[in-house]
Amino acid sequence: RVLFRSKLVALGLMGCFLLEGFPAIETVHGQTPALIALRNKQSALHNKLEVTRQKKLAIVRKESFAKGHLNTLKNSVSKTGVQLDSTRERLEDSQQKLKRLGNELKDLEQDFTTRKAATMQRMRYLQQQGPEPWWSTMLASADMNDAFDRQYQLTRIVERDRSALVDLKKRAEVIGRKKDDMEDQKTQIALLAEQLADKHSEFQQAAAMQVSFVQRVSQIGRAS
Repeated sequence: RVLFRSKLVALGLMGCFLLEGFPAIETVHGQTPALIALRNKQSALHNKLEVTRQKKLAIVRKESFAKGHLNTLKNSVSKTGVQLDSTRERLEDSQQKLKRLGNELKDLEQDFTTRKAATMQRMRYLQQQGPEPWWSTMLASADMNDAFDRQYQLTRIVERDRSALVDLKKRAEVIGRKKDDMEDQKTQIALLAEQLADKHSEFQQAAAMQVSFVQRVSQIGRAS
C-alpha cells in the first residue's frame, strides 16, 4: 500500500511537472488557438489578395475602356480629317467655278455693251434718214435696186442686233443667277470647312489628352 501510494504521489508530481511545462491546451470546436490564429492570418491574407486582385482588375478595365475611347477619338480624328480634305477640295472647286462664271459674265457684259453701241449707232443712222432725204438719195442713186438693198440689209442688221441683245441679256441673267448660287454655295462650304477644322482640332486635342491618361493608367497597373 505504501508503495502504491508512493507511485501515485510520483505520478501526481510528474503530472504537475508536465502541466507546468506544457500549458493546458483548450480547444474550441476541436481547434487549437494556434490553428485558429493561423487560419485567421490565412483568411486576412486571402482577403488582402482578393482586394488587390479586384483593384488590379478595376485598373485593367479602366485601361481597356480608356484605350477603347482613345481608338474612338483616333477614328474621329481620321474621319474628320478626310471630311475636311474633301470639303476643302469642294471649296477650291467652287472657287474655280465661281471664277469661270465671273469671267464668262464679264465677257457677256462686254459683248452686250459692244453690240448695243453698234446697234444704237445703226438705229440713229436710220432715224436720221427721213422720208425726203431718203427718197432724194434714192432718186439720185444710179442703181435704185442697190439703194433698196442697202436699206433692207441695214434694217435686217438692226433687227438681228436687237435679237442678239435680248439673247445676251438673257444669258447674262442666267449666268448672274448661277454666279449668285455659287457664291452662296461657296459660303456654305467655307462655313462647313471651318466647322470641320474646329472639330478636327478638338478631336486631336482630346486624343492627345487621352493618350496621356492611358499612359498614366498603364503605369499604375504596372506598379500595382
